[in-house]
Amino acid sequence: MQRATIHFQSQGFIVEDVSSRKPYDLLCTRLNEEVYVEVKGTRGAGDRIILTSGEVRFAKENADSMVLFVVSGIEMDDGEAQGGRDKIVKPWQIDDESLEPMSLWYVLD
Repeated sequence: MQRATIHFQSQGFIVEDVSSRKPYDLLCTRLNEEVYVEVKGTRGAGDRIILTSGEVRFAKENADSMVLFVVSGIEMDDGEAQGGRDKIVKPWQIDDESLEPMSLWYVLD
């Protein structure tokens, strides 16, 4: 989150962490522009990320204003995230064919 915040602040945005109350992580505003940023971090290659149904729904409804910020190749050192590579997808328009089910709910009667 910190890396994404720094990136968007360097672009002249005011950045607010809304992750505890919205289906995205950062609200970035600049003049009349609003950008919604979903931030993901992974120790892997960053070719796959886990999304919630709420994240997918919001991203689809706001595709023109959505940005995906992925930090991949993160290494852990005494519990602290280190390094990694940034990938920014802007605008982030989710392609249904790129979504794969990871788990399913089974409702018991």
